[in-house]
Amino acid sequence: MFDATILITGLVSLLGFVLFYKLFPLIKSVIPMALLNVLNQVAKYFVYAAEAELGRGNGKDKFDMALQKTRAFLEKYHLTFDTQAVRDAILQQWLHMNMAQLDSGMKK
Repeated sequence: MFDATILITGLVSLLGFVLFYKLFPLIKSVIPMALLNVLNQVAKYFVYAAEAELGRGNGKDKFDMALQKTRAFLEKYHLTFDTQAVRDAILQQWLHMNMAQLDSGMKK
């Protein structure tokens, strides 16, 4: 009679090896980019919300509002970024919004 224990143990060991040495590094390399994408989407949402709420002008107030709401959202979901990364994301989204307004003729 054939004992499959050795074969099953070998397959499980091989699967563990593949997961540990191949899949986990891949996942660890993808997660930071996914988190930056989340940060950019959250910043975009609150930049546009600040623009809608405060209107044109009021640049400092809009920036502060977007920064405050972005930080609050990230803290609520336990996502941690350094302050400079959050500021950079907001400024990037603000620039995109301004360029879109200039391109559409909404702003001069």
